[in-house]
Amino acid sequence: MKALSIENINKSFGQTKVLRDFNLKIGAGQITALTGESGSGKSTILRLIAGLETLDSGTIKLDNKPIEQITPRKRKIGFVFQDLALFPHLTVKKNILFGYKGNNAQARLEELLHLTNLDGLINRYPHEISGGQQQRVALARALASSPELLLMDEPFSSLDERIKNRVRADILSIIKRLGITTIIVTHHASDAFAIADEVAILNEGKLLQFGSPSQIYKYPNNQYVAELFGAGIFIPVTINKNMVSSPFGSFKSEQKIVLTRGTLFIRPESVGIVQKDKGHIQGIIKQKAFKGPHDVLLIQDKQQQVYFELETERTSLNTSDRISLILNLNELIIFPD
Repeated sequence: MKALSIENINKSFGQTKVLRDFNLKIGAGQITALTGESGSGKSTILRLIAGLETLDSGTIKLDNKPIEQITPRKRKIGFVFQDLALFPHLTVKKNILFGYKGNNAQARLEELLHLTNLDGLINRYPHEISGGQQQRVALARALASSPELLLMDEPFSSLDERIKNRVRADILSIIKRLGITTIIVTHHASDAFAIADEVAILNEGKLLQFGSPSQIYKYPNNQYVAELFGAGIFIPVTINKNMVSSPFGSFKSEQKIVLTRGTLFIRPESVGIVQKDKGHIQGIIKQKAFKGPHDVLLIQDKQQQVYFELETERTSLNTSDRISLILNLNELIIFPD
């Protein structure tokens, strides 16, 4: 198991600056997800680590040793590409062993087939196996040379929801069994939460937040991160001596607030529906939508000028009904404007 350190790296393509003084430290054996919107620099980081792109400045260290001057083949890094890059004219066996330079290739093949549950498929071609099996072939090939670091670029994007959860669980089990340090790029928060020990959130080439999935979900450090990771309520507020005022009513905060105005944020599980006028805020239901085990309510203020969306348990309340909500005041976050 090897730790990875990314230190003050910069990368531009022409006039476009993709990464700006980017820093990240990943512990040995950790699974880290890089997430953010398209164009935030996630895949570029993987390619720089692998040596497929060159740094403008900065350094990348594996086990505290700089690797940017080492050729890609000698970096001991396994890479699963977004499109898997399987050779259509090669069998599963030949795809897995492609580029393998070690001894006892047959023994290594059998070990990888067993690890990835691909026994019995060695003579098939990529088009003859399922998407999940293709994913495991690409993983087996990346692991063939016993890399010290595994990189995976959007490994689940080509899978439909019906099989994605199972494939994701299978891959997580394999990675955990090997204990290999892994970086996974994904723009889906659900994938990052399900598979990663730590999550790095990027925007416009900068690291916005880094921490465990639960830390980021509960304590986002800005509104962008809060919106990216799960449902939430956002309400404009003003504050005067801990009295929080909004278009939906006013209440006294139990926390000391230094801001005078901002955006109140709270997760839906910290909100409860109570009897009329007994809550911290009140509104009128403008729309109600069915969402499987949940209802989604669009709630407006009396002046019909401000709205927020609330995902809640199934409720008998309907459009045009008044609603009163109690907030867990210990879990309020107010972002500055």
